[in-house]
Amino acid sequence: MTYTAYFDESGTHDDSQFVVVSGYVSSVQKWVEFSAQWMAALREWGLEFFHMTDFAVKAPPYDTWEEPERRERLARLLAIIKSHTCWSDATILPRRIFDEVFSARAKRICGGAYGLCAAACLLSVAEWLRSKENDGWVAHVFEAGAHGRGELARIFGANIKDPEQKTYLRLLSLRFEDKRDFPPLQAADLLAYELYRDLPRGMGWEQKSPRYPLTALAEVPHKWGYLDGRQLRKWSEILSMRAAMEDSGEVPPL
Repeated sequence: MTYTAYFDESGTHDDSQFVVVSGYVSSVQKWVEFSAQWMAALREWGLEFFHMTDFAVKAPPYDTWEEPERRERLARLLAIIKSHTCWSDATILPRRIFDEVFSARAKRICGGAYGLCAAACLLSVAEWLRSKENDGWVAHVFEAGAHGRGELARIFGANIKDPEQKTYLRLLSLRFEDKRDFPPLQAADLLAYELYRDLPRGMGWEQKSPRYPLTALAEVPHKWGYLDGRQLRKWSEILSMRAAMEDSGEVPPL
């Protein structure tokens, strides 16, 4: 079985507290059906594409939508996502702790906070694929505007050239595309926004229920992981071992 995973990010700007990489996995056929329904809805509303940040703050062209329209139209998009995706994956990390724990060398090897989140998503999607009765392979598509795109491409390239890692991670290909042109990336954008916004609630910092969009999206089978200080230190140790192996010539540099 061949799958395609679409990922977007949030929080990669310099003053953010957290970095999020998230997205969806589905079959090629389901993505075709998803895109047809998504674009039909957007054309009906006079939109070329959907951007969750602009929608949330009521920026143009969403500023003319009345509240009942906003609720109904968002619910329609959420329903399209839920009915056409097989799996949802996300990795979230606190930037301050990442910067404290990771050396400059470790950051370079993993591609920074964005690269680490993306790599964790690749591992998680592969784990999901291996757990399925009908195992499969996945083509990965990330948003083209992501900071750290080059680092991710470097890491992906090293893994896909290694037959053992390619099989373990179920890697087919990696592409970077503009979310304006790819409706599945717009769905990934919606999830990344909601996870970033809802994180204080999810970590128990605010005694409030999760936002409605996120509770709806949680109906899709998923693994939304948070890398806390303990897990980040573990990753740092692994990458330090990798650096030592590179220095000794046991493995080629990433």
